[in-house]
Amino acid sequence: MQNPHRSAVLDTKPIHSALAGSKSMPSWLPDTNLSDLSLLEDDSCGIPIDNGYVLEGPARLLFVRFLGAGAFGYVFLAKNLDWVEPPLVSTEDVERSPLPESQLSHLEATCGAPVSSFSYSPPSIATESEGTSFSTLNAPFPAHPYYAVKCLDNNATTHEQRQREIQNHLVVQGHESIVKLYATIYEDGWTFLILEYVDGEDMRRSMVRQNIYATCDVRLGEVFGQVVDAVQYCHRKGVYHRDLKPENIMCRNGGLKVALGDFGLSTTTRMSSTFGCGSTFYMSPECAGQGYLAHGLPPGRWEPQPFDTAKNDVWCLGVVLFNMICGLTPWEKARESDVEFMHYLRHPLHLRQSLPISWRAFSLFLRIFDPNPETRITLDALEDELRNIDTFRMTPWEIEASTPGIRHAAKLGFLILPGYVHDGHATRPIQNIWIPLALVYFSLDSYSHLREFRERGYCTLP
Repeated sequence: MQNPHRSAVLDTKPIHSALAGSKSMPSWLPDTNLSDLSLLEDDSCGIPIDNGYVLEGPARLLFVRFLGAGAFGYVFLAKNLDWVEPPLVSTEDVERSPLPESQLSHLEATCGAPVSSFSYSPPSIATESEGTSFSTLNAPFPAHPYYAVKCLDNNATTHEQRQREIQNHLVVQGHESIVKLYATIYEDGWTFLILEYVDGEDMRRSMVRQNIYATCDVRLGEVFGQVVDAVQYCHRKGVYHRDLKPENIMCRNGGLKVALGDFGLSTTTRMSSTFGCGSTFYMSPECAGQGYLAHGLPPGRWEPQPFDTAKNDVWCLGVVLFNMICGLTPWEKARESDVEFMHYLRHPLHLRQSLPISWRAFSLFLRIFDPNPETRITLDALEDELRNIDTFRMTPWEIEASTPGIRHAAKLGFLILPGYVHDGHATRPIQNIWIPLALVYFSLDSYSHLREFRERGYCTLP
């Protein structure tokens, strides 16, 4: 039996390539060369870029660091130039205050919290216009020292796309595990979304650099449960994300807490005919326009039908969970042309025969990766199943009694080997090494390197 080569977590274009390919770069980009990946290695909240654009709105925001690029725009870390550290009010000062007791209780509840001087009665959604205009989406505009600013090129997106993202984000942002949207600003052909800055990396980088979920199933289950709860909240509000992946999940507190973001591809349509919407690695077969695989029909006898966006989100969540457990995705794309995916459809058990996944986790994956969306597990049932899983991986004695390939995968896949990293590039060829280690070498480099790594046969899974 031919062994499937599984795909790595890295599925996006390198950031510097995304920037270089833009034909309409904003005039306010800092003079510093943003293709320098050393900027991305700076995890501090300092200012690695000396000069940047100052965005005028409910506060003056200085762009200080490039955070990432998506399909339609860029994200920057912005410093609030109007931020003033609030004075500390001691308990003794409050007790000595001559204010009435009713006002004292209010003071105790609010002392030490920064209060913005910008307060508006905002519309539910901002109106685009000529020149510069802005709208706060929370009244008053919350004052923080830093924000994340998503920059959307109005020439690369339609008005409907931008308004849909803003409106859908506003509907669901009341959940603690969803990034907050504070304001929108329109200026010089660009739409800026002022977002909550989550002081941490996205889940993909956290897994690649720190392997944060590799050794603790309790942490893994709790964090994935937060993601599921956030998606469930979105669905109850009638919003379907359609682009669930580790890159769109921000980590707080060293990965113990997460926040879901990027609603650029979200929709309120439950049954959609927009095929191919999302990221290839995480997309369900019906979203890829290959729903015929669930019925065993050839493509010529299948008429594409609208697919359930909620069930597509469930599939995406399954790939995210697989990624958290194994450090890789089960296949490149859930399509007929993908050998690994078709191998799974014919021999589902091989998924567990190749990787150290527990039986309970494997049973859950069978229900998530059901090619038929009508019989695929629902989000409610997925939440219930998570509570019944004690461990997502094989126990040490199960690994010891398993195949050499699983023992090899367990040994290599769950070790943190930071010594192999040098400027995001491989320093020497590696033979007989598992795919997750390729992530450490090529996490900030072109995906073509990873493809070359696989084509040379360095992966030795059973």
